[in-house]
Amino acid sequence: MRFTASTAVCAVLTFSACGGGGGGAGVGVNAFTGTLNVAAGAGSCTTPKELTVSASGITPGVVNALVGDCLRFTASDAGLHQIAARETSGCTELDQAGQLAAVGQSFTTPPLAAAKTCHWQDLENPPPAGGGGGGY
Repeated sequence: MRFTASTAVCAVLTFSACGGGGGGAGVGVNAFTGTLNVAAGAGSCTTPKELTVSASGITPGVVNALVGDCLRFTASDAGLHQIAARETSGCTELDQAGQLAAVGQSFTTPPLAAAKTCHWQDLENPPPAGGGGGGY
């Protein structure tokens, strides 16, 4: 994952928005999890935000979008992947992905419905033990 100044700012903003992660677990970011920041605005699904899914993780790890935008998750390997929200509510658009199991197979979310910050994970490809990413 490429780490830039803008992802650092987003990670800090996300940490603040989450109230520190709860339960003392903290907010971790790694290649197998990610953050979606949705701002009020007039987004569009005409050109979805592109994400690549592989055995080494999901890139980019932080996506900034507008209400109305869509995300497209595309598999770059033949492994089994299942994208899902890490929360129990708030990002139901991510929970509609189904499974990706072939190179080039993709899923495009429905339009993002509201301004929010949420997190995703690959249920079929969790981070290695001790790999962080917990506590959302």
